[in-house]
Amino acid sequence: MYRGLNSEPRDQSMDKVVALLCNYEHHEYIEQAYRSLINQSYKNLEIIVIDDGSSVPPWEYIDKVDAKGRKVTRVTNETNKGKWHCLNQAIASTNSEWFMIQDADDFAFPWKARVQIDALKQTKTLLNLAGYVPINKEEEHIQLITPSFDNVATIVGEEIINLALLSLQNPMIHHNYTGQHDIHNGASMFHRSFHDIGFRFHPPELGLRIARSEDSDYNLRATLLFGRTSWTPLKCYSYRLGSGHPEGTF
Repeated sequence: MYRGLNSEPRDQSMDKVVALLCNYEHHEYIEQAYRSLINQSYKNLEIIVIDDGSSVPPWEYIDKVDAKGRKVTRVTNETNKGKWHCLNQAIASTNSEWFMIQDADDFAFPWKARVQIDALKQTKTLLNLAGYVPINKEEEHIQLITPSFDNVATIVGEEIINLALLSLQNPMIHHNYTGQHDIHNGASMFHRSFHDIGFRFHPPELGLRIARSEDSDYNLRATLLFGRTSWTPLKCYSYRLGSGHPEGTF
């Protein structure tokens, strides 16, 4: 089912969103990723930057960017623990209701947080995945023209569940399958109620995951267990292909 949403400016004071920026050995990209969060049009956004034991700390690159009054919290892990650990760690450290994932080699378009929180609130869902633009690791992130926010298409209901089941039933699909829709599992926003009932990002080595990546596994399990997922195909995120690290890190 499709719903046309109107993402009009509104009072954002009630809906704080915390962006979780996880970094491991991505010092060459993190300044741009961080800047993309600072430049979000959504006003009530805070940022937690977690460095997961990188050999080159990211802080000198972070310091180049004017935070523009946003609250930014820095966390340093002395050893590499994995993105799954960093996300659980960051969620537990704050009482925010909404969280937005950001990888250190990717780029959030300025409207990402605004579009996703509006989709979640208007559809009464708890997890939203957004559309994306893929680039190769050597390329620069594409700067899109600001789109119209009238009648933003968002998918809810049976179609998402059916595609999630198809993904689960076909081992050759390593990630949460989104069918014809260009939806990225790393471009997610979700409610803390998952965390409050013990729902977590899983480590790779214990056989707990039903999909390969932290993000896909979390999203697929949440969709199948709770049925409160929405997809917004509007391109909100630029995803860098081929710049990842071994499983269990980034």
